[in-house]
Amino acid sequence: MAALEQERKFGGVHLGTPIAAPAVPFLRGIEVQVLDHGYAEDYEKQNGKKSDWFTTHGDVFPIHGATMKPFGRHSGDRSFPSKNAARERPNGIITASSAPTASSA
Repeated sequence: MAALEQERKFGGVHLGTPIAAPAVPFLRGIEVQVLDHGYAEDYEKQNGKKSDWFTTHGDVFPIHGATMKPFGRHSGDRSFPSKNAARERPNGIITASSAPTASSA
């Protein structure tokens, strides 16, 4: 978990295509990104306000040329979860108390 604590972010591609993005060795896909709550705290300290373009609870967005229609509350192509379900444990590991779904948005 040291990488998460240092980087303050984690992303996983959950839906990908066999088509590579132009000029890069990555596949197009849809990413679910869960940021460490400290990432949002750092953003607020640096900018004097809460973010209106990311959450720390599992944002969904296209990467490397993929496309998707955002659902529920969103900013551009980035869809936000319907509720804030991520909880930080004392050891810094983030867990989800329940998984947000597109149908509940």
